[in-house]
Amino acid sequence: TAKLQESSYRHVTMGTSRWLVLFYSLLLSGISFATNSTDCSSSPQDLKITILSRRNKTGHFIAKVKLEEGLEEETSEKRSWEVNIDHDATCESDVGPTDLQVEPREPPRPGYVLFPKLGYFKLYNIGKTWNEAKLICEAEGAHLGIVNSKKEVEIVQELRARLPKLFGNWVDDHIYTGVNDLQHANTWVTIFEQPLSATGFSVWDNGEPDVGANEHCVALHTGVGRLHNIACTTGAPFYCEREL
Repeated sequence: TAKLQESSYRHVTMGTSRWLVLFYSLLLSGISFATNSTDCSSSPQDLKITILSRRNKTGHFIAKVKLEEGLEEETSEKRSWEVNIDHDATCESDVGPTDLQVEPREPPRPGYVLFPKLGYFKLYNIGKTWNEAKLICEAEGAHLGIVNSKKEVEIVQELRARLPKLFGNWVDDHIYTGVNDLQHANTWVTIFEQPLSATGFSVWDNGEPDVGANEHCVALHTGVGRLHNIACTTGAPFYCEREL
């Protein structure tokens, strides 16, 4: 069994390397064309490709390719590309079939900050109800943020610290998250119907949640780094999240 698995992996790796060479060649051709269509920069240009691969439950190999192309000195902005690839291979013969599905992904909207290995985050320092906040994030191809770790708490705290406190009351320190108990009282779930206990961070502040109040939406209290439940109609800041 071990030898069969090793052979299968080697075959997939060899097959993957072939289409990566093709993909890389086509990519460089496209970059060369784009570069020749504008004035050439005198500063060095860099090209970074990151590839993550995993095997899903159906046996398909899913590869995610991320390309960062060039660096403009004046703007310090890199042009980012993202490609999702579904690679299916069999080992019935020396050469197995390969099925590639390439789906270009649009870059995040302006204002999103990349935190490596975690994703893109954007904090809105405006007062919106929970439902309004949810719709705004979804319109940008993201979702209302869900805290998955202490590290993510620190990210939201950092984003909050960069912006002024405009409300002048307790609302300033409460950032809406994508968690609520709107369907069943005191059954806290994410916007994806995932239990709060399964998110990786479910630390409530002292006295929270206040189940006796009409407070069915969860906010992160950035002052203490813990969760509070507040009324969903409260106009509060919120943050959007987009996975890598």
